[in-house]
Amino acid sequence: LIAFTYSGNGAKKSVSKKSEQKPLQVGGPYLASEVALHNKADDCWIIVDGKVYDVSTYVLDHPGGESILNNAGGDSSVGVHGPQHPVSMWDVLKLYYIG
Repeated sequence: LIAFTYSGNGAKKSVSKKSEQKPLQVGGPYLASEVALHNKADDCWIIVDGKVYDVSTYVLDHPGGESILNNAGGDSSVGVHGPQHPVSMWDVLKLYYIG
């Protein structure tokens, strides 16, 4: 929201900006606060590049062990883009996309 104020003949003006605080929206209908509730090995959602993945059923199969839980319920983008992941990881990840 931007508000303009003019004084006198319009020679003076001031501009003030008010930012509307909105909840962070990620991937489709999910809010980051909702994703944050899924932060356990048996209920694990992650955010990667703004998309949400439910990897709950993949946790035990993850080749990197429990490292998949490092950012459970949060943004795992940095880890997912790490050099430890082969390009084929993207094919696996897309199977768990929920929004």
